[in-house]
Amino acid sequence: MLRSTRLPLVIAAVAVAALAGCSTSSSGAAASPAASSPAASTPAASTPAASTPASDVQVIKVGWAGGKPVVPSDRIPVKLGSKVQLEVTSDVDEIVHNHFNDAEQDVKAGGTVVFTFTADKAGVFDVEVHKADKLVVQLQIS
Repeated sequence: MLRSTRLPLVIAAVAVAALAGCSTSSSGAAASPAASSPAASTPAASTPAASTPASDVQVIKVGWAGGKPVVPSDRIPVKLGSKVQLEVTSDVDEIVHNHFNDAEQDVKAGGTVVFTFTADKAGVFDVEVHKADKLVVQLQIS
């Protein structure tokens, strides 16, 4: 996928995580499932997807658009010990919070943020957007 397409998706996902209000602890306890089903893609971006490229990095692309998550699934499986590149796009200014490593990043409208980490602890970890106080996606590491 082109970098210009990935960036908006990463930004949306980061924004969604930040707005979700951090409804889980960093221990990986899951919050309630997202209130809505995954959103359809917006005209500006295609539906994000989780993929594993030929390299050893699992690239996960999610987004926040129209006030809803744009995700391939509410919960994405991640292999314990794998390297992860989480790309979150947003159609609005947001703060994305990745509970796996308790990291937050600001994302500008139409932009993308990227979280890179090694999935070295098992559990279910939320990715939220703070301004909207909503869950974008959960990462299930096992």
